Amino acid sequence: MIYDEWRYVYRGKFAGSRFEKNCLTEYAETFKSGCVDAGYYCFSVPKYISGLVSQVPDDFLSRSRSPTRSPSRSSLTSRVTERGPENPTRTF
Repeated sequence: MIYDEWRYVYRGKFAGSRFEKNCLTEYAETFKSGCVDAGYYCFSVPKYISGLVSQVPDDFLSRSRSPTRSPSRSSLTSRVTERGPENPTRTF
C-alpha cells in the first residue's frame, strides 16, 4: 500500500482534503518519478506548481503538461516540462 490512512485522519475521521493536499509527499517516498497532467486544459498557477515541488525531494523526476499557444497557430499545443537532478527545469 502506498498511502497510510493515519496520516490523513483528522478528529478521528479520514480527511479527503488533507489527503489531496499532502499525498504527493508520501507518493514520493515510494516512487522517484511522476507526471502532473492537471494543467492540460488551463495554465498552471505558479503557486500550485511551487506547492507540488515543495512536497518532493530534489532527486524526484517529474513531468508536467500545460497548454501554450503556438506563435504561428492559434490552436493549443502541448508543452512538457521535465524536472530532475540534472535538469532543474527543462521545457521542450
